[in-house]
Amino acid sequence: STMPANIEVSHHQAELDFSHTVTLATLLTGAEARPQHVSFKHAPASDTHVVEAFFQCPVTWHAEVDSLRFATALLDHPINPGADTASQKALEALCAQQLNDIQRNEDPEWLMATRTAIANALPQGPVLIRDIAPHTGKSTRQLQKLLSDRGLSFRALVDTIRSELAERYLKNTDLSLVEIAIRLGFSEQSAFQRAYRRWSNKPPGQARRTHR
Repeated sequence: STMPANIEVSHHQAELDFSHTVTLATLLTGAEARPQHVSFKHAPASDTHVVEAFFQCPVTWHAEVDSLRFATALLDHPINPGADTASQKALEALCAQQLNDIQRNEDPEWLMATRTAIANALPQGPVLIRDIAPHTGKSTRQLQKLLSDRGLSFRALVDTIRSELAERYLKNTDLSLVEIAIRLGFSEQSAFQRAYRRWSNKPPGQARRTHR
């Protein structure tokens, strides 16, 4: 999990997340993706049979961490051939396009690394220069100076990458506006909509209809 360690997940959320993981792993692989062991930090309910019957493996309570353990053999299963292959191909093409655009020939290596690191960090929340700098081989001060020498600011670069990715998501995918907002690191859909209006002077829904 990329959540800060000081944030406690409720026992409802922990059980829901793990049940989602098992269900999705089964759907994606077409195999019976049952875990070998499950542990929860919280205390068990008065009746643990429902949880144990769902996971079909030993369940430990009052554990130090919430954990879900699978056999490594599960990694050898290919994606279920019944999955949405058309969407997969569209997303793979979009990823390739993004990588090509990020790694522009005219950009120096440190700037390509900066753009790539920002794009990867966006879904995890606020993007800070001190977190991006280590991915470029530069210190925070050095990266600030290099960007300044090119007439760039870090915040403006993050905004530019967000706007570029937003256009691609709206044009080339069927992701919902909520999903796009999450991928771009916005806390909620309304924040993404306000930002998109600032970038393009129109709402994202209208842009999507125009592309289609």
